[in-house]
Amino acid sequence: MKDIIKEEFSNRAIIRGGQHYYNTSDALSVVKKARELGWKMIGIYAFRITDEITEPNDKESVDFAYESERVKN
Repeated sequence: MKDIIKEEFSNRAIIRGGQHYYNTSDALSVVKKARELGWKMIGIYAFRITDEITEPNDKESVDFAYESERVKN
């Protein structure tokens, strides 16, 4: 199966280590497209990206997998 998201949005991505990173507005477009396709999201992970680093930003990240487990219990 082709990766529809990568095909449509890779020209807007910063690609490091094979991973695609998007600015906020493009990330929202990716989420919208994924929802249209009926894809489930396990999270949205934020990063601080400079020329030298790709640093996770846990304060701005959202883990939906954890939330769905919490709601079940």
